[in-house]
Amino acid sequence: MKMIYVGGQKQGEIRGEMLKVLKRATYVFAGVVVLFVLAIVFMKGYIFDSEANMSNVVKVVTYEGTGSAVFVGNNKLLTAAHVVSGMAIDDVCDIEFQDPNDPDRKVYAQAKLLQKGDWKRLKEVKSEKEYVDNCSQDYALLSVVGLKASDVAQPCAIASSTTAKVGDKIFVEGYPNGEYSKTDGTINNISGALLKDKRFFIVNANAWGGNSGGALYDAEGKLLGIVTMVGNYQKVGNDLTIVVKIDHIKERIAID
Repeated sequence: MKMIYVGGQKQGEIRGEMLKVLKRATYVFAGVVVLFVLAIVFMKGYIFDSEANMSNVVKVVTYEGTGSAVFVGNNKLLTAAHVVSGMAIDDVCDIEFQDPNDPDRKVYAQAKLLQKGDWKRLKEVKSEKEYVDNCSQDYALLSVVGLKASDVAQPCAIASSTTAKVGDKIFVEGYPNGEYSKTDGTINNISGALLKDKRFFIVNANAWGGNSGGALYDAEGKLLGIVTMVGNYQKVGNDLTIVVKIDHIKERIAID
């Protein structure tokens, strides 16, 4: 067999060396691909893209338990005062964004308490007025820290409570028992039923412990109010939910 010499090395030897180099490169490329895939798996919930679909309702975790809050823009969250009742102004709690379509995809951050209504944990209800006035103070404002919230979720659009009517379709979104939930229903009363108080909605969408501070949305997904509690008072059925109207809250705290 005739050998042709190139630069002092046989052509057959050169071909062999090139094949070895290509083989090593293939192994390196495959290794990089595997590491990239593993990184996506292990960092799921921390990697975002333009198709991210994180809910603008987040879970709030304090040492007292869990509740819900709503991202309203400018890194601010609305919640119920009783969810953060154990916190002082500037105290920090944990929050968790959730992809509604993927229970394993979460984003963790913290939020600082900026302001809250004068809600108190009543040991006993002495009068309807005391009960109603206390519920009307059940709102609080948080600021997300350690994360730009708009990078992972869209702030909710805000409706005017005055546009809502009895019978309108609504849905309630929050974290009952610490798990993401969205339930449908209708508005039963636009004057709160309680002393005909116009600071509240009464709705029949299911809600449980942990929904407090979560959102009441209209059919277009615009925020109508913040869940304060599941009805347990004599004038509100146990299967109904009490909501503080967003117009009432906006008159007392700056959420824009």
